[in-house]
Amino acid sequence: CARAPSAVGGGLRFLAITTGARHACALAVDSTAYCWGDNSAGQLGNGTVADTALPLAVSGGLKFKLLTSGFSHTCGLTAGGDAYCWGDNTWGQLGETVTGQALQPTAVTGGIIFLALSAGAEHTCGIGTGNTTHCWGEDATGQLGAATTETCTSASQRTIAPCSHTPLPVNTTQIFASIFAGGHHTCAITTGGKAYCWGDNRNGQLGTGNTSGSDVPVLVANQP
Repeated sequence: CARAPSAVGGGLRFLAITTGARHACALAVDSTAYCWGDNSAGQLGNGTVADTALPLAVSGGLKFKLLTSGFSHTCGLTAGGDAYCWGDNTWGQLGETVTGQALQPTAVTGGIIFLALSAGAEHTCGIGTGNTTHCWGEDATGQLGAATTETCTSASQRTIAPCSHTPLPVNTTQIFASIFAGGHHTCAITTGGKAYCWGDNRNGQLGTGNTSGSDVPVLVANQP
């Protein structure tokens, strides 16, 4: 580890950066995605599962305007609004039906044109055109904000949880302008500037004044 900031190798110039549990990805000035670090689940997107200590370009030649990282997965949003994800898909967090891993960018199913995208620990959410909000992946604590019909099992077979491999519309009448996926909860801000959250609330992270979780968006308390 380093106790002081050190320059990322490779001599590249970046516009934005995102970090997962043990990996990082950044957007270069030409909109190419580069990733480095742990690659045990393919979260670097370079077609291998080999770790790397230097930035390597994500496979596929796609150009992105936004990158977002979960625990062991990464997603990118193109200028045209197409969402791609890669890495671990144990819980459906890549938004595609194949379980396991994707070693390079794979299109999120559903044909949704996204305006915003955010990866949580093992789930992902996005805001689409037409005032729609969708989430997919693990739903053990209601972080998808939607009713799920699937169950997923961890690699160790010790954990079974509700999940969705396809984007589900969030159960709300609110119109969101931005969205942020956390560890096991999600928050979003409406076009009117109000914050709503849903999912795990054992530490009060939904901001409702209590510790009761919610599987639908609830208004954060004490807002003007």
